[in-house]
Amino acid sequence: PDKRDRSAARLTEIETLLAEVRADSQVSIGVELAQAGQAPGNGSVFYVMVTKADPTLPGAIAGLLRRGFPVTVLIYDPGHFLGRRGVPNSAAEPAYVDALTSAGARTAIVPLVNYGARSDGQ
Repeated sequence: PDKRDRSAARLTEIETLLAEVRADSQVSIGVELAQAGQAPGNGSVFYVMVTKADPTLPGAIAGLLRRGFPVTVLIYDPGHFLGRRGVPNSAAEPAYVDALTSAGARTAIVPLVNYGARSDGQ
């Protein structure tokens, strides 16, 4: 296989691994973000990667934005990477994406770009 094929295969592997990440903390990502935002440096920007909807995240985002710190949320759609639709509690659900956007976050649902045909036909 040429380099482009190996790169596409590696990208698919990384995306699948990211989609299967499981939280290993009892603390929600919203609480983690709020704690990290207690003493950020000047010019700090926050990036958050999620697959599951966390009801505490929009409030944490709003709190950071009130203090002048922008937040970008990269939403990894587990249904896309795992080949299943209707993954429970997915952060890619439109209502949850709307909640993040309404809180002031910039949002992007991953994958953003089709890097070529995938081996699973998607």
